[in-house]
Amino acid sequence: MEAVQNWQRLHPGAERLALVLDQFEELLVDCPEETRREFVAQLAALLDSSLPVTAILVMRDDFYSRFVQEVKPLVRWLEGGLANVPLTLEPDELRAMVEEPARAVGLTLEEGLADAIVREAMEATPQGAPGTILPLLEFALTGLWEQREEGYLTHTAYQAIGGVTGGLTQWADGVLFRLDGEQRRLARRVLTDLVHLGDESRNIPDSRRRRTLDELCRHEREREAVHQVVCLLADARLLVTGRDLSTGQEMVELIHDALLREWGQLRGWLQEDRRFLAWRQTLEERIREWEDKGKDKDLLLRGAALAEAQEWLALRTVDINDFTAKRSLYRRDRRVRRAILKKTSALSAFSAISFCSGLRAGFQ
Repeated sequence: MEAVQNWQRLHPGAERLALVLDQFEELLVDCPEETRREFVAQLAALLDSSLPVTAILVMRDDFYSRFVQEVKPLVRWLEGGLANVPLTLEPDELRAMVEEPARAVGLTLEEGLADAIVREAMEATPQGAPGTILPLLEFALTGLWEQREEGYLTHTAYQAIGGVTGGLTQWADGVLFRLDGEQRRLARRVLTDLVHLGDESRNIPDSRRRRTLDELCRHEREREAVHQVVCLLADARLLVTGRDLSTGQEMVELIHDALLREWGQLRGWLQEDRRFLAWRQTLEERIREWEDKGKDKDLLLRGAALAEAQEWLALRTVDINDFTAKRSLYRRDRRVRRAILKKTSALSAFSAISFCSGLRAGFQ
């Protein structure tokens, strides 16, 4: 609230401040509970105040149920101001998206190419092209532009990139193909690390997850190799990177949720490794809770949960990050702790080493 008041003082002629919070679902899937509660409480207080502020929350509709369950102070505002963006696009809207950007830069589409693109987009989604076709359309049009010939976008290039529905998959598969064996192994781990697993029983889909570059490294020896793979994937537009202004840390995330829906290779990896990834995700949530509550010893793993953790530790030591928090979560039994320390002695705590300044941010 103080920040809004300061803004008003600096802009005395402004009638109203509009705050746009895009991808609001990330607050639900990738934010510590205590931080989320505090943020929601502050936002609710701001909306209840007399300050001339409008908050616009942009969120995927498949997160409505979780919003109602976990962001209750804002529910009444949702009920009073909900606006559902239509999921469908009309053919003339798709055509404008194809033709107008090309015209703006002086490119010409071969006769019938716009028709072919619009037709494939509509056929891929018989009830009308949903908004989710847009990232696929973006990849297809980018591929066409990269293969332009003397100012023309051609049918030949369109077939070569796999059309609308095959463009993203073909692009992503091609990126992996150009990596060597070790780079592909690291790429698989990095990409699955950047996914927050959903819960099918609660209708919650998988979604993107932002992580720091340090979190993607398991130990100091692989730091340079992991950073190189992130650079390659960011240059290839599969990842987007940036700096967290509050911490100064380099952050990484998947460029779009479409990768989770359309890229068969990534879906296959997630399915193959889902049991371990789900367990590790739960462990990370328990770590955050344990830290938020002052490292309460009552929150340490015991019984079946401890046995399961020891099993995964034996099988997947190098895939379990954060040595310090991992040690602390385990029951403070000296014999168990000694075994854990022996197995994980090669792992380091979070590092403060900065990432190479040449990492480009990619684009969305």
